[in-house]
Amino acid sequence: MKKLRKKSITLSASRGRRWLYYSLCCLGASLLVLACSLLDESLGTRLIGPLARLTLAWTAFSMARQSGLYRFQEEGPLLSPWLVMALLPLLMALVFYGGTGPFPGAEALFLTIFSALASALWEEVFFRFWGSILFEKEGRYRAWDFILMALLFALMHLTALAFAPPSQVMVQMVFALVSALFLQTLYALSHSLRLILLFHFGLNSITALSGLLCPKGAGLFFPELAALAPLILGGYFALSAALAARRKSLLIR
Repeated sequence: MKKLRKKSITLSASRGRRWLYYSLCCLGASLLVLACSLLDESLGTRLIGPLARLTLAWTAFSMARQSGLYRFQEEGPLLSPWLVMALLPLLMALVFYGGTGPFPGAEALFLTIFSALASALWEEVFFRFWGSILFEKEGRYRAWDFILMALLFALMHLTALAFAPPSQVMVQMVFALVSALFLQTLYALSHSLRLILLFHFGLNSITALSGLLCPKGAGLFFPELAALAPLILGGYFALSAALAARRKSLLIR
């Protein structure tokens, strides 16, 4: 009875309470990831942070399954017309960031890809997957819920101030905001968690491997486009999300 009562309270909570719980959970998870990343840096390791992200993703996903709020049969197909919408910016990123450089070694390559996968998993499960569970209604969102979800994802990137200068973090936050709008739209249209995970992992991998292979941008295919890459990709995310959301009436006025 206690479990049933808890489920009932959670599902019937007001939007204000849902936003409070959701924001606190995302804040707590972001601070935990930051603490583990700082611990990695102090110890000279690169495994504690990614393992913490994977643990968070697994815990949040398991909670959704055990509560009955998610079922695999509700998962949309990976191969759908929306796959093209996700693959196009990945191809653009390859053009902007792709290049060759000295092979970093198997260990560095594995850790880079593992970290990119862990980041994609925890961010998508927390910010898109649970966001849709709490705020999506019959495939549609209230406009403010949709915008606030993206803003929360962007604000989470403030934790990068521990590792990067403010100007770089601000660019990262703006890029995170438009990419969140894109991913939320893609998820609402496709109903495929696998699709947005694949896209997020692909984008993370391309940018991370670019920094690993060509840390100064010397090996980029088109070095002159490197500075414009966030602007061009961000423009695609914002425009495609706006057009798709309008055409499919994803937002409740």
